[in-house]
Amino acid sequence: QNDYITPSVFGDLIYDNFIYDICKILDLCILYGISNSPLLERLLSCVFTHQPKYYNDLSEFSLSLFSVLKNLEEKLGVSEGMLVPCSLASEESKMSLEELGDIIEYMMDSFCSLQAFLTIFPKACETFHVKDFELRLSSFYERAVPKLVDHLSTDKDMQLEELAIKRELREKLDVVRLSILTIFREILNYICLSPKEDARFLLVIQAA
Repeated sequence: QNDYITPSVFGDLIYDNFIYDICKILDLCILYGISNSPLLERLLSCVFTHQPKYYNDLSEFSLSLFSVLKNLEEKLGVSEGMLVPCSLASEESKMSLEELGDIIEYMMDSFCSLQAFLTIFPKACETFHVKDFELRLSSFYERAVPKLVDHLSTDKDMQLEELAIKRELREKLDVVRLSILTIFREILNYICLSPKEDARFLLVIQAA
């Protein structure tokens, strides 16, 4: 009893000593989310309940993702003010396979981690919705994904090695696309659909 730790003290301990931060939390979700989803759900609920400062960190993290999306659009040449008609595009706009691989790997790591986090801890969707992140994500998808698909197009004159690399990158891009769509659906479901389903359920209970 003398050494009892109150919830507020526990929250300060894990926050001030950097036991968890947003990046560590995302890593935990992507590494262990599939096999330990219920356990991680309880862990994250405990962490965010006892230390609300993590919501502030999550808000800052969501803002940083806007910069990430903008930087990716600039690298792909699809940010606002950079779009040009296809007939005016030069061969110089073609990216190397190494550059494409780096971009797709980065996107896969970022979006898959975020997807795992929001799936395990859907309450975080509210923080992203406040910043209209789902709208920004949808515009990024519309601009970036078709450009990447275009870069990964193949023709009969390509070497077998290049064809194999592009095939592998297309498979990874499919994973990225699925993650982006899942993130959008998770936010939409938590903000718009779940409250209506809960309200409908209450009406059924009251009418019974």
